[in-house]
Amino acid sequence: MRFPGAAAVSKFETFCLRRVLAYSPFSYIPRRPKRSLFVSAALPAGVSPVRLSEHSNRLNRCRNRAKANLYLWRMEMKLRAYLLGLVVALATLHQPVMAQPTDEATLLHLEQVWIDASKTRDFAAVDALIDDSYVADTPDGKQFKKDMLNFPAASPTQQLEGMSVKVDGDRASVSGTNTVTFPNGSRIKLSFVDNFARKNGQWRIVSSFVTK
Repeated sequence: MRFPGAAAVSKFETFCLRRVLAYSPFSYIPRRPKRSLFVSAALPAGVSPVRLSEHSNRLNRCRNRAKANLYLWRMEMKLRAYLLGLVVALATLHQPVMAQPTDEATLLHLEQVWIDASKTRDFAAVDALIDDSYVADTPDGKQFKKDMLNFPAASPTQQLEGMSVKVDGDRASVSGTNTVTFPNGSRIKLSFVDNFARKNGQWRIVSSFVTK
């Protein structure tokens, strides 16, 4: 077997060093020459076993350095991924739970629907809005759903003002004032709090508290 001369070994070594010192995880890592090459091969003139051994040791050190760089690169990528996941988790954990703006708008709309349905004597709209368990505490005593569905012969005009909405999950309350004007011209101003519950995805009024 003919072993490459000194010039060929030098070029091969230069190629390996350039690839290894690039610190790329995909760098070429040369394999250590078989021991039989140094034992049984006939060395050309001017090439000593000591010099070949030095070349082999140098390439071996370069290979170990490349392995170490690859390990450090992988650990850095894992650390970056872990830190990114931790930041996202903390941001999600500390994000305040807030009511959706659509809930507030929906509740205010339902209050107006109740006023309009009472004025137009829309039985179906009021029945769908008020829960079967509805109880109202009013200046005239307790009233229930059946009382809300018993429309007067001449419906008064109602004007809502100072509305405020509070939402807590599937529970909510709407407070404000209701100015009621009767057909004879008399007027009364009432303060109210309507309590809502979300059932099957729909807001329904479950209780009210009314004061003069």
